Amino acid sequence: MSCWKWLDAILKEAGIDEAAICWPQNKEEIYEVVRQYVHEQAHHDRCSEDWDKAGTEIGANEQMKQELIKNLRHLCLLWVSHFEYKKRFRTRPSYIMRLSAKR
Repeated sequence: MSCWKWLDAILKEAGIDEAAICWPQNKEEIYEVVRQYVHEQAHHDRCSEDWDKAGTEIGANEQMKQELIKNLRHLCLLWVSHFEYKKRFRTRPSYIMRLSAKR
């Protein structure tokens, strides 16, 4: 799924499947969330800036792992709410056209 094996387990736990990662925009957003989290934790000396070392450290620390999963779940919820909004927006004009056609 991702370039880093440690991230695959975290993505799976966060409920993000392969289909969501296939979209380039989603992949970029996932990596941005992870990059920000690793940078923030490295700034506070909780993990390394190196992604491979950071992955090992995050996987070993349950609190950090849960924080990253929470951030990724929030991103996933944003995708779902955006998709639902777009779906409702797309169906609304056809619904209005069907109502006007019945009159």
